[in-house]
Amino acid sequence: MSVTSDPGLRDAVLRFGVFSLDHHRGLSRRNASGNWLPVVIGARALDVFRTLVEARGGLVTKQALMEAAWPGMAVEDSNLSVQIAALRKLLDEGRAEGSYIQNVIGRGYRFVEKMTPAETGFDAGMPAEQAVPLPPIIVAAIPKRHIPARLMVALAALALVLAVAGGWMLRDLTLATTLAPTRAAAYSPQDRRRSVIVLPFENSSGDPSQDDIAASLARDVADWIARDDTTPIVPMATAAAYRGRTPDLRAIGREHDVHFAITGNARREGGRLIGTATVYETQDVRQLWSRTFDIADRPDEWKLLIISIAGGSSQVSVDAEAERARREHPNQLDKRDFMLAALATPLTGGSKANTLAQIALIQRALELDPDFVGALRELARKYADLVNSLNSSNPEEDLEKATMAVDRALALRPNDFQALREKANVLRAQGRLDEAAALLRALIARDPTQAMRHRELGLITLWLGHPDEALKMFATARGLAVMGDGVESIEMNIAHGLLASGRFDEAIEQARRTIALFPSDGGDPIWLTLIAAEEASGRDAAARADMRTFLSSPRQLGSMAKIEKLRFFIAYPKLRDSLRRAGLPET
Repeated sequence: MSVTSDPGLRDAVLRFGVFSLDHHRGLSRRNASGNWLPVVIGARALDVFRTLVEARGGLVTKQALMEAAWPGMAVEDSNLSVQIAALRKLLDEGRAEGSYIQNVIGRGYRFVEKMTPAETGFDAGMPAEQAVPLPPIIVAAIPKRHIPARLMVALAALALVLAVAGGWMLRDLTLATTLAPTRAAAYSPQDRRRSVIVLPFENSSGDPSQDDIAASLARDVADWIARDDTTPIVPMATAAAYRGRTPDLRAIGREHDVHFAITGNARREGGRLIGTATVYETQDVRQLWSRTFDIADRPDEWKLLIISIAGGSSQVSVDAEAERARREHPNQLDKRDFMLAALATPLTGGSKANTLAQIALIQRALELDPDFVGALRELARKYADLVNSLNSSNPEEDLEKATMAVDRALALRPNDFQALREKANVLRAQGRLDEAAALLRALIARDPTQAMRHRELGLITLWLGHPDEALKMFATARGLAVMGDGVESIEMNIAHGLLASGRFDEAIEQARRTIALFPSDGGDPIWLTLIAAEEASGRDAAARADMRTFLSSPRQLGSMAKIEKLRFFIAYPKLRDSLRRAGLPET
């Protein structure tokens, strides 16, 4: 028969085999060195597991397990089977004695291993030198760290193997042209970090004929977010059930297991689209971000609005999840917690200090999982960014680190297009433009739907002095772009191309729209593009006024000495003269 669970166990730290269960910190595993490392486990699976453990070896019915994991919800039995299978796969790896979780057919499940309470606290009984408490995310004071020694050895070995085998595959593009397009692995369904529901937007006009305006806007935002396969999203068909209702965001969060909700309203008036969009954290119904919009009712403006709403939601979800990790388990951060911290707003902006802090956090993720391809890709990008932004103290060393990281990612996942993109980025930073262009063309030939391949090939084409051809590539990238593709950068590149083509009026209009996509103290290149276009078109007063606004905040590109090292301005010296005349200081 089934037994009553013992909730008193919830306050204990319990050990079994190589695992430790803490009600507050979750599940951890002891590695070969004796260190306790956090285990990524979905919230539903953890609820099921805790319920089994609290039964002290007794039988727990399916109904009881489902009520524990999906309280108040009607779900299919198959959902429980999925969670049990996930637990067995996680817990039983390498175990010869059979599964920890026993199935009594037609009745329920029991956890068959004896649990041993830890003496005191999470790491009780463990020598101090074996404990690995991870520090909280404090982005203001992160020391510079180096790639872990074991990773450096592995990367060096990989480089030697590649050298012996005949060098990097870009010496011969045959392999690149035969690659099958792949996407980065999505978060598992159990990982609900950054999960979101877009609720139906309200028609704020009072005219029922405009119902479709609000509905279309919400649908387009949801569709845009859904194209990012790392963000779990509730289908719009499900969200549509809340149309015309006053939503209880906390209840919606529990019912759909989502951390964030987007609400909004819209109407058409006098040829303009007017409304608001707001992002909430569902757990405490806290408003995280909001935008009021009043834009021309045109397809290009509509798309920029969609990008802005989806992008705002994406960034605040990263920020909130990083804060949640710091608040709820600061000493047991997992690899994704570190990556979220690296991508959070306090470290955006591209300054040298921020990039170094991002690198430190990414390296912490790699200490937990040296084979974390997403972290290796990002590490390569950040080292290349140091060089591209003129912030590197040792460009040769940083490019070597970037090369080793991206080569390691490609050794682990040879068909990973994002890693190949970072390889092309590193080649560009090295000045090996022909090789970078060849790789990008090969990737585009295999999968022409990847926006950033077109954008990056357009950059190289622009630097080589062919702005009209580059503009076509940027336009293609804009049409294909999805969340995570740096849409604001594409819009900025279009402004660059228009400026280089001498289409100054269009460049000014494009630059002004694009500046709004960047933080108030960021987007140096697009500000300089605006100012150069104004000065080159004879709008001297406007150029000088915008230069004063630009220089009123600390800037990475606040002098001629800085911009004269950038490839775009090297390719178009007349634009450097325009900025000098507009008042950009020499040093």
